[in-house]
Amino acid sequence: MVTYEEALESAKSLKRKIDYCVEYNDGFLFGWKNNDDFVGGNETVMVLKTDGEKVNGVEYYSAN
Repeated sequence: MVTYEEALESAKSLKRKIDYCVEYNDGFLFGWKNNDDFVGGNETVMVLKTDGEKVNGVEYYSAN
């Protein structure tokens, strides 16, 4: 099981701007804000809790 800290470090290896996280049952979705708006879509990174696999946020939502 991947911890939040491990997931954050992993996500930051792809996207350095990360400043927020939404936790789901199966993973952590990381992204960032531009002023007060969340940047989403292809700019988000989902780190799965089971194995630490990193997937694009859009891919994650499409599969679920």
